[in-house]
Amino acid sequence: MKIEIDDISKAGHLFYHTPVLITSMSRDGKPNVCTNSWNTRIGYQRPIVTVAVYNGMEEGKRRTYTNELLRENGDFVINVPNISLLKAVHFCGRHSGRAMNKFDAAGLTPLQAKKIRGVLIKECVANIECKGIGMFDIPLADHTVFVGDVVALHVDDEYYDEKTGYLDFSKSNLLIEGSSYSYLKVGDEIALQELPRGVHVYFKEKYKKYDVELPYEKSNMQNNKIVVKFYSDVRGTVGLSSIVMEIEENTSISSLIKLLCQKFPDTFAKIIHEPNTNKLNGSITIFINSIPISMLKGENSPIKKNDVVAFFSAVSGG
Repeated sequence: MKIEIDDISKAGHLFYHTPVLITSMSRDGKPNVCTNSWNTRIGYQRPIVTVAVYNGMEEGKRRTYTNELLRENGDFVINVPNISLLKAVHFCGRHSGRAMNKFDAAGLTPLQAKKIRGVLIKECVANIECKGIGMFDIPLADHTVFVGDVVALHVDDEYYDEKTGYLDFSKSNLLIEGSSYSYLKVGDEIALQELPRGVHVYFKEKYKKYDVELPYEKSNMQNNKIVVKFYSDVRGTVGLSSIVMEIEENTSISSLIKLLCQKFPDTFAKIIHEPNTNKLNGSITIFINSIPISMLKGENSPIKKNDVVAFFSAVSGG
């Protein structure tokens, strides 16, 4: 049974955040670090991120030191901690850098950033350098939103899975901020049998303990035919959910894309590539029999008779 909570200030108690360590720098070159859980990315093809930092809007309060530094400099680094830095994460979120060097107090090691005026935290799993490109204060809100353009990435190789391009959750032990200053550890990674709007992922080799049956039934089509499926925004643009196509031997994803561009010059051809380039649109994921081509041979992945190729726009929906 659903119950209604009258105190709307409890909204933030109903979903959880991932705490990171934000590093910034003063005009005279002194680095600072603070814990921040209100952060997100707002760009897919171009990685743009935001962090929300307390602005002292409440009567008798003042802006946080980090807020002041970001207004001065703009650049910042999102440093991703894991459970080994739990005490440092908690400490940096409860003390101000105005009165102390929090790097020394928390036992953290600053490293010079490569492309911005700032520092990384050596002990963190990953570091995301961001060039400040804007900020805004929203009326009634007590946090300033700072916007950063990601310009450099760093990650500890022991936690990075080069095959998927993601952190290996089974090793990285990332944190989630819970309630009342409590923290949770990210649990086991699972393979989803079905993604929204019908696109399935089948990580047979990587996630053997979560093995599932292939969701697509292969038909016994003749004459080297395949099924091409379109999902979410791709479906909306092309105007079809699926088509059957005949292919030649040794056809690759790259060859199939050329055929589809010829077949749908006014729709598919205009969205499959980044503007004015031959680079695939980063917001579109391509699957062969439910396996992402990033886990195969990319655009050179071969297509065989009876295969099912799916084009899925990952940013569709809200």
